[in-house]
Amino acid sequence: MNEAMSEALIPVGQESLEVSATTPLEMANAQTQLVAWCIGKIESMKREAAELAENLAIAVRNKWSTATLRRHSQLAIKRVDFYEKIKAALEAGYCIVPNFPITMFAIRTDKSSPAKKCWIGKYESAGHNFEQDPKMLPAGEGDYKNPNPMVATKESQKCDETGKSFTQYTQWASDWDTEIMFPIEMAKPTIMEATSRAMQMKVFDQIGVLLPQAAKADPLIVGEILDPRPVGYGIRKRVAFIIGWHLDVRDL
Repeated sequence: MNEAMSEALIPVGQESLEVSATTPLEMANAQTQLVAWCIGKIESMKREAAELAENLAIAVRNKWSTATLRRHSQLAIKRVDFYEKIKAALEAGYCIVPNFPITMFAIRTDKSSPAKKCWIGKYESAGHNFEQDPKMLPAGEGDYKNPNPMVATKESQKCDETGKSFTQYTQWASDWDTEIMFPIEMAKPTIMEATSRAMQMKVFDQIGVLLPQAAKADPLIVGEILDPRPVGYGIRKRVAFIIGWHLDVRDL
């Protein structure tokens, strides 16, 4: 790409941007535009975070209510981290793809122990979700963990309203599983090394595998960066990137 083309692609001060690509060259150009857009977005978010921090300091100094300002100030800081992670992934060559329904096998967190997510019932847990969530940390922080933790079980004898005794089971996430279960379908040296490199960057909040239901479909390793702004109860917008892809031409 020549210098004139490179400068023309940079959307200086542009808040919105749409990119399209049909060839590898156009994809590379789109990456350049997206990185430039991220630079502008990060600067914009930093100014917003600084302004909110100043407003919060004024509210604290005057002993005004700070709950709303503090929440927005913290969110603005997290959004700076969000766009910085996207920029880092783009600069490393990872391409944004549509959000796929992936199965997570690694999450990034700095928690020393998992959230307990207790289950109490007359039977041992059947389908209770002990799966852990990523922490949405800044780039470079935390470590990757297996989202499915170790589960402990405690049995105790109870009586129901008729006086009949029964065994009550209490189960909880007790500790992190030290082993990350890499998907066997993608256990190829090149793919495993690519995933290891992505994990060493500590940019993606969670990493998973897309295993299409169609027979002999091509699986993908996908890294996701989560938007700190929730779009619904327990739902967050995700930006997905391809980490690795495998194709066996015998399946064509």
